[in-house]
Amino acid sequence: MDDKQAARAEEVRRQTGIPAWVSVWVGRQGWAAYANGILTVKMSLTPQVVIPIQDITKIDFKPSGGLTNGHIRFNRATDKFGDRQDIIFSAQDEAIFAELKRTIEQEQWRGVQGQRPESPRATANNPVNPAGQDPDDKFRAKYNIPAEALLARAKGVGYVAFDGHFVTIQQIGLGRLTIGKGVKRIPITAISSVQIKPPGVVMSGFIQFSIAGGNEKTSRFGHQTMSAVEDENSVVFVKGEEKAFLAMRNAIESAQRALHQPAIAHQATPVDDVFAQLEKLGKLRDEGIVSDGEFEARKTELLSRM
Repeated sequence: MDDKQAARAEEVRRQTGIPAWVSVWVGRQGWAAYANGILTVKMSLTPQVVIPIQDITKIDFKPSGGLTNGHIRFNRATDKFGDRQDIIFSAQDEAIFAELKRTIEQEQWRGVQGQRPESPRATANNPVNPAGQDPDDKFRAKYNIPAEALLARAKGVGYVAFDGHFVTIQQIGLGRLTIGKGVKRIPITAISSVQIKPPGVVMSGFIQFSIAGGNEKTSRFGHQTMSAVEDENSVVFVKGEEKAFLAMRNAIESAQRALHQPAIAHQATPVDDVFAQLEKLGKLRDEGIVSDGEFEARKTELLSRM
């Protein structure tokens, strides 16, 4: 681990309270920490997730390319909204995330099992909630909404949840009477726009998702809210619920921007830096952390930057 990675890991520890003895890996988008059978993953747009390693069914690892970032993906069979947690990393951090993959797989092979903490749990605004309670706990349990999913709830009408990959809409109560039963899941790649109409003194507000290739309904002026009540891609809310739906819109739009953000092209690396990195890679190889094949691939990449 180089000085920059160590500094980023220390910053994560400072922000989250992770002890110094717990290993931390920090990528371009997200970080992971591991100790005693428990893997904690924080993606850039969603709260951190605590995963006992026995729940991980598969680890996908995509190396970085010339102009693209790599990623490590932890797949779980128990998720309701999505079965993966992704961390995106640059070429500079590829070796340490390969180490993370080997570490988890070796621990699983040894039969290590982690115990999920009973009280603290992740929330949207607080990575660890000391009280161990969330006002939406019962609601999440009733509708099978994972703790790590961002939730915007309109009481007695419906909710929107977002897990970083899919937007889930379900109408309840009054919403079910006008639209019907069922849960709708929309990949963020299919969403062309997210509209918010703030609530007024008399009329409610709403969040509305436009779907690429879908048939758009055009509402008459002054009738937008009434039209949203009958739209399966909308949820109507009141003034006190507006903040949660604004946060939902912002999170979805941020995730969409991240999908289309190009990787930063590598600039020429000074010769001294290349040799310093080769020396560090050689030590990692000698210690068994990096394989001969990984060492040669990274060596070729570093030399090409000179």
